[in-house]
Amino acid sequence: MSRKNSPSPAEWFDNCGSWGDHHDLDVLTAGLAAGFLNEQDDWGLTALGRATSSKWLDGMKALLGAGADT
Repeated sequence: MSRKNSPSPAEWFDNCGSWGDHHDLDVLTAGLAAGFLNEQDDWGLTALGRATSSKWLDGMKALLGAGADT
């Protein structure tokens, strides 16, 4: 996937840790392809931590399936 189709790190973390029903698996997948799997935000949280704290089950499953370990 080309970088121009990838989310920015801010978009990646917002998608993974947002409250409400606007999580997007396509954005998650694009971020994984861009290499964001275990990246940390400004507070040291990873996408898995943000998906967990916002109770996004599909995101948690996708991240764990991709090998997220933090």
